[in-house]
Amino acid sequence: MGAAVSGRHVFVLMPTGGGKSLCYQLPAVITLGVTVVVCPLLSLMQDQVMALCTGRPGGCGVPATYLSSQQSKGEALGVLRELNKAQPTCKLL
Repeated sequence: MGAAVSGRHVFVLMPTGGGKSLCYQLPAVITLGVTVVVCPLLSLMQDQVMALCTGRPGGCGVPATYLSSQQSKGEALGVLRELNKAQPTCKLL
């Protein structure tokens, strides 16, 4: 987390339950810009984005979104338009 907060690029490979989510969620909340996370599991991506955005237990109302092959062209273009803004509202992709 220290490396991410200090602005360095970070690659984290940890087992399930090791605290990976916190390694990118906390720095994303307290730093400027968009944090990009690569996740191979679509359902995990969707669940985490929903939790972050809605503020349900474990979430805190953090603006997050995702890009996947399961999205329509319109949904993907909407995400890309947001990311191309000078100051995107999205904190996590």
